[in-house]
Amino acid sequence: MQYLEQEKHRLRLQLDVMEDEYEQRAADLRADLVRLRENLAAAEARTRDAERERTALAAALTEQNSRLTSELAAAARREADLSRRLEEARTAVTNRRASMRDHVEHLETLKEEVSALFLALSEDSMFGRVLRRTLVSRSLRVDPLGRHLSVLLRVTLWVR
Repeated sequence: MQYLEQEKHRLRLQLDVMEDEYEQRAADLRADLVRLRENLAAAEARTRDAERERTALAAALTEQNSRLTSELAAAARREADLSRRLEEARTAVTNRRASMRDHVEHLETLKEEVSALFLALSEDSMFGRVLRRTLVSRSLRVDPLGRHLSVLLRVTLWVR
Protein backbone atom coordinates (compact mmCIF):
# COMPACT_ATOMS: atom_id res chain seq x y z
CA MET A 1 0.00 0.00 0.00
CA GLN A 2 2.78 2.25 0.82
CA TYR A 3 4.16 1.47 -2.53
CA LEU A 4 0.87 2.49 -4.07
CA GLU A 5 0.88 5.67 -2.06
CA GLN A 6 4.35 6.46 -3.24
CA GLU A 7 3.39 5.59 -6.75
CA LYS A 8 0.31 7.78 -6.45
CA HIS A 9 2.41 10.61 -5.06
CA ARG A 10 5.01 10.18 -7.79
CA LEU A 11 2.27 10.11 -10.42
CA ARG A 12 0.64 13.17 -8.91
CA LEU A 13 3.97 15.01 -9.02
CA GLN A 14 4.47 13.83 -12.52
CA LEU A 15 0.92 15.03 -13.37
CA ASP A 16 1.64 18.41 -11.74
CA VAL A 17 4.83 18.74 -13.77
CA MET A 18 2.98 17.74 -16.91
CA GLU A 19 0.18 20.21 -16.12
CA ASP A 20 2.77 22.93 -15.51
CA GLU A 21 4.50 22.05 -18.76
CA TYR A 22 1.11 21.99 -20.48
CA GLU A 23 0.20 25.39 -19.03
CA GLN A 24 3.60 26.78 -20.01
CA ARG A 25 3.30 25.34 -23.48
CA ALA A 26 -0.26 26.73 -23.81
CA ALA A 27 0.93 30.15 -22.59
CA ASP A 28 3.79 30.07 -25.09
CA LEU A 29 1.40 29.13 -27.88
CA ARG A 30 -1.04 31.90 -26.85
CA ALA A 31 1.85 34.40 -26.85
CA ASP A 32 2.96 33.11 -30.25
CA LEU A 33 -0.62 33.43 -31.49
CA VAL A 34 -0.86 37.05 -30.23
CA ARG A 35 2.51 37.88 -31.82
CA LEU A 36 1.46 36.25 -35.12
CA ARG A 37 -1.86 38.14 -35.09
CA GLU A 38 0.02 41.42 -34.52
CA ASN A 39 2.43 40.57 -37.32
CA LEU A 40 -0.49 39.69 -39.58
CA ALA A 41 -2.27 42.96 -38.74
CA ALA A 42 0.91 44.94 -39.42
CA ALA A 43 1.45 43.09 -42.72
CA GLU A 44 -2.17 43.73 -43.73
CA ALA A 45 -1.77 47.42 -42.85
CA ARG A 46 1.42 47.62 -44.94
CA THR A 47 -0.37 45.86 -47.79
CA ARG A 48 -3.30 48.32 -47.60
CA ASP A 49 -0.87 51.27 -47.52
CA ALA A 50 1.05 49.87 -50.48
CA GLU A 51 -2.21 49.30 -52.36
CA ARG A 52 -3.32 52.88 -51.64
CA GLU A 53 0.04 54.21 -52.84
CA ARG A 54 -0.11 52.02 -55.95
CA THR A 55 -3.65 53.21 -56.71
CA ALA A 56 -2.66 56.85 -56.18
CA LEU A 57 0.41 56.41 -58.38
CA ALA A 58 -1.65 54.71 -61.09
CA ALA A 59 -4.17 57.57 -60.99
CA ALA A 60 -1.40 60.17 -61.17
CA LEU A 61 0.28 58.36 -64.07
CA THR A 62 -3.05 58.01 -65.88
CA GLU A 63 -3.70 61.73 -65.45
CA GLN A 64 -0.17 62.58 -66.59
CA ASN A 65 -0.51 60.25 -69.59
CA SER A 66 -3.81 61.90 -70.54
CA ARG A 67 -2.30 65.38 -70.21
CA LEU A 68 0.76 64.42 -72.25
CA THR A 69 -1.43 62.83 -74.92
CA SER A 70 -3.45 66.05 -75.16
CA GLU A 71 -0.27 68.13 -75.34
CA LEU A 72 1.16 65.85 -78.03
CA ALA A 73 -2.03 66.14 -80.08
CA ALA A 74 -1.97 69.93 -79.72
CA ALA A 75 1.71 70.03 -80.74
CA ALA A 76 0.93 67.88 -83.79
CA ARG A 77 -1.87 70.27 -84.77
CA ARG A 78 0.44 73.28 -84.31
CA GLU A 79 3.15 71.56 -86.37
CA ALA A 80 0.68 70.82 -89.18
CA ASP A 81 -0.59 74.42 -89.09
CA LEU A 82 2.95 75.82 -89.14
CA SER A 83 3.91 73.49 -92.01
CA ARG A 84 0.87 74.63 -93.96
CA ARG A 85 1.65 78.30 -93.28
CA LEU A 86 5.30 77.78 -94.28
CA GLU A 87 4.24 76.19 -97.56
CA GLU A 88 1.83 79.08 -98.20
CA ALA A 89 4.64 81.57 -97.52
CA ARG A 90 6.97 79.69 -99.90
CA THR A 91 4.29 79.72 -102.58
CA ALA A 92 3.70 83.45 -102.05
CA VAL A 93 7.44 84.18 -102.32
CA THR A 94 7.66 82.11 -105.51
CA ASN A 95 4.67 83.95 -106.95
CA ARG A 96 6.15 87.32 -106.00
CA ARG A 97 9.44 86.41 -107.64
CA ALA A 98 7.63 85.46 -110.83
CA SER A 99 5.55 88.64 -110.63
CA MET A 100 8.67 90.75 -110.08
CA ARG A 101 10.32 89.13 -113.10
CA ASP A 102 7.26 90.07 -115.12
CA HIS A 103 7.46 93.63 -113.77
CA VAL A 104 11.17 93.84 -114.61
CA GLU A 105 10.50 92.59 -118.14
CA HIS A 106 7.67 95.10 -118.50
CA LEU A 107 9.94 97.91 -117.24
CA GLU A 108 12.65 96.86 -119.68
CA THR A 109 10.10 96.93 -122.49
CA LEU A 110 8.93 100.38 -121.41
CA LYS A 111 12.52 101.64 -121.23
CA GLU A 112 13.13 100.32 -124.74
CA GLU A 113 9.98 102.08 -125.94
CA VAL A 114 11.10 105.31 -124.25
CA SER A 115 14.54 105.00 -125.84
CA ALA A 116 12.95 104.33 -129.20
CA LEU A 117 10.72 107.35 -128.69
CA PHE A 118 13.72 109.54 -127.80
CA LEU A 119 15.47 108.31 -130.91
CA ALA A 120 12.42 108.94 -133.04
CA LEU A 121 12.03 112.35 -131.42
CA SER A 122 15.54 113.32 -132.30
CA GLU A 123 15.12 112.02 -135.87
CA ASP A 124 11.76 113.52 -136.62
CA SER A 125 11.07 117.01 -135.38
CA MET A 126 7.56 117.04 -136.76
CA PHE A 127 6.39 114.42 -134.39
CA GLY A 128 8.35 115.95 -131.53
CA ARG A 129 5.43 117.36 -129.66
CA VAL A 130 3.39 114.18 -129.86
CA LEU A 131 6.35 112.07 -128.90
CA ARG A 132 7.23 114.34 -126.00
CA ARG A 133 3.74 113.98 -124.60
CA THR A 134 3.88 110.21 -125.01
CA LEU A 135 7.35 110.16 -123.49
CA VAL A 136 6.27 112.17 -120.49
CA SER A 137 3.22 109.96 -120.06
CA ARG A 138 5.28 106.78 -120.22
CA SER A 139 7.94 108.25 -117.93
CA LEU A 140 5.26 109.05 -115.39
CA ARG A 141 4.18 105.40 -115.48
CA VAL A 142 7.72 103.99 -115.47
CA ASP A 143 9.01 105.96 -112.45
CA PRO A 144 6.41 104.66 -109.94
CA LEU A 145 6.82 101.14 -111.34
CA GLY A 146 10.58 101.44 -110.83
CA ARG A 147 10.12 102.57 -107.23
CA HIS A 148 7.60 99.77 -106.64
CA LEU A 149 10.00 97.23 -108.16
CA SER A 150 12.89 98.35 -105.96
CA VAL A 151 10.65 98.03 -102.89
CA LEU A 152 9.57 94.53 -104.00
CA LEU A 153 13.20 93.53 -104.61
CA ARG A 154 14.18 94.70 -101.13
CA VAL A 155 11.26 92.77 -99.58
CA THR A 156 12.15 89.64 -101.54
CA LEU A 157 15.78 89.85 -100.50
CA TRP A 158 14.70 90.35 -96.89
CA VAL A 159 12.34 87.32 -96.99
CA ARG A 160 15.13 85.04 -98.19
